[in-house]
Amino acid sequence: MCPPDYFDIKYSINPWMNTKENVSRNKRIQWETLKETFEKLNVQIKLLKPQKRFPDMVYVDIGIVYKNNFIPSNFRYKERQGERKYAVDWFKKHGYKIIEIEKDFYFEGHGDTLWAGDKLFFGYGFRSSMEAQKQVEKILKKINPKIEIIPIELIDPRFYHLDTCFCPLNSKQALYFPGAFSPKAKKMLTKNIELIPVSEKEAKKFACNAVVINKDILIPADANFIYKKLKKLGYKIHPIEMTEFIKGGGACKCLSFVM
Repeated sequence: MCPPDYFDIKYSINPWMNTKENVSRNKRIQWETLKETFEKLNVQIKLLKPQKRFPDMVYVDIGIVYKNNFIPSNFRYKERQGERKYAVDWFKKHGYKIIEIEKDFYFEGHGDTLWAGDKLFFGYGFRSSMEAQKQVEKILKKINPKIEIIPIELIDPRFYHLDTCFCPLNSKQALYFPGAFSPKAKKMLTKNIELIPVSEKEAKKFACNAVVINKDILIPADANFIYKKLKKLGYKIHPIEMTEFIKGGGACKCLSFVM
């Protein structure tokens, strides 16, 4: 995680960001609540030092980790590209092997790459490219040939990262907002995992931007309908206010890089 010291809406690179809208002091309370909830679930927290020039560092879309390998993001927008150095430095310091993809290809890390068992769902269309998907696939299959990479096209700019509209609960089931995906992507999803639809109203509250820790789910507050579905499936719900971070286009999952 990266503390929200400098988080603010300084520019607009997605439909949620409005530079005329203020981020309140509640950002610290909301971020700390998320962190404390992880800690109560015995999740060990590592912190990336925030940098004043990069207000979006709190959204740790910094790359993808597989075993002891780190593939860093190539951010699409110049406003975020400088974050990459700090992520690479952190992973080098902690003994990870850094594997680069070509810098011409956009790739926004765990925002667009979500695991369900040995299947890696790869979102493309807004922040990550198909060319990046092919390179990530080549890298990962060298490490483990059993990995299956499933490209998923995103079509709604409000849901610009895969983790804003899709959330694997386990290797067999996932939450998703149907309106975020192309017809071809829906077929790919249906073929590979059982889908639990989320309404547009709750998708706009970032219900899919949740983090699953075994049978515990850390999920933005005020998504009551999907809570009921999840409880029936045996999950314990941890609703967390994320209003300040939704202003920037992210919530629980965007604020945490789970390794």
